Amino acid sequence: KKLPNTWNISFDGFTSSEVIDALGKDIAVSPGAACHGSTVTPSHVLVAMGVEPALARGAIRFSFGRETTEAEIDIVIEMLKTKLSA
Repeated sequence: KKLPNTWNISFDGFTSSEVIDALGKDIAVSPGAACHGSTVTPSHVLVAMGVEPALARGAIRFSFGRETTEAEIDIVIEMLKTKLSA
């Protein structure tokens, strides 16, 4: 069972803080679960699932609402492509 509006995505080769910085202040994301939003260590849940610690350190939690549009998601994808590929 899962929430359809919450995705946890890992960015190989990047830390969560690097990804958050790339998105800037207008995109609200979290480096982990809501109850551990400021934690910079790998998620113990991801590590327990067998995710390598280096990959888990690059995990970001995206939450979507009813008003989130496909165009907004496309903007975030383009931001990530542009800023993380440099």
